[in-house]
Amino acid sequence: MVLNFAASALLAVKGVIPADGNGLNPLLQYPEMVIHPPMLYLGYVGFSVPFAFALGALMMRYPGEKWIKITRVWTMVTWLF
Repeated sequence: MVLNFAASALLAVKGVIPADGNGLNPLLQYPEMVIHPPMLYLGYVGFSVPFAFALGALMMRYPGEKWIKITRVWTMVTWLF
């Protein structure tokens, strides 16, 4: 709402904007910063498998801890991401 009526986002840009954009963000020129978003994504998505096992065990009132042992490796690998 503010960007539409009160303040334009382009007013904050100083100087002339090239027709093809400003180019690559300087932070993305390092390989570590390029792999950072996919690694975060793998971490977040990877935790959905242990979460699904835990939710299934809670919904079915599974008394054992077998599902924890099954998902432990998956959880540890996902935790690295």
